Amino acid sequence: MVFVTCLLELCHVKHQNIIIHLIGDHPALKLFLDKRKIKYIIVNRFGDGKYCNKLSQLDSALFLSKSKYIALCDCDIAFTAPISDIITADKIYGKTVNLSLPPLEIVERLFEKYALSFPGLVPTLSGYTFSGNFNGGLYIGEKNIFKALTPYWKAYVHSILHDDESLHILGRWRNHIDQLSFCMAVCKSGIQTQYLPVEYNFPLPMFQKCGISLSEFHKLCPDIPHTSGIVKVVHYHNLLDENFCIINNSDDLRIVTPINNINSVIEKLKLEIV
Repeated sequence: MVFVTCLLELCHVKHQNIIIHLIGDHPALKLFLDKRKIKYIIVNRFGDGKYCNKLSQLDSALFLSKSKYIALCDCDIAFTAPISDIITADKIYGKTVNLSLPPLEIVERLFEKYALSFPGLVPTLSGYTFSGNFNGGLYIGEKNIFKALTPYWKAYVHSILHDDESLHILGRWRNHIDQLSFCMAVCKSGIQTQYLPVEYNFPLPMFQKCGISLSEFHKLCPDIPHTSGIVKVVHYHNLLDENFCIINNSDDLRIVTPINNINSVIEKLKLEIV
């Protein structure tokens, strides 16, 4: 509900351009979506049945729609402004993972097992990782590029999940299979990727934990792509209070302002639901 409300109220996205994928029965959410004329699709779990469920979107009506571009989104993100200004053709956009997780040596072992050449290294807050190791909360790109990537992405998920050696290599990092499989798929397919600045998939819990502003972050991590503008997409994870408003302890206006805007529309939503 937070995801949809922000798209409609803050970004003015047309209802026909939103497709919600549901696993299981959610009567209250269905009523909420029906009232707003938003299409939803019941899909099956995929892969590990949790993090890999995002791949179920790849077999949906997204690819029957008239849109040239699509965005695959987790439900724990909130858009505070349109982001179409940054998207161009022939690439899939994503933000590099916040931390070098799984550790680079583990990712290297997995790539070696599947005879994949190592892609270039890119910075994170805790060292380096492979180019294309994106946070799974948001992927954006041309629909046809996702179509081309899908067979590779799904194949690597299945292969890793059904291979004891691969699972042993990953160990406690198995929950990263969806993201690593994406990285492997773009490496194998040769599909180009492009980095989203941190403001376009803003890791709120990470900033809460570090207690730093965006300006301080940019000084500490000058090699990580960023803009000088406000946060446009908040990835809040579980940082919601009892009223479903986003919890924020920052005094950085580029973070505070968009979160206040989100919470304002959520307060209105709460009154409507009650």
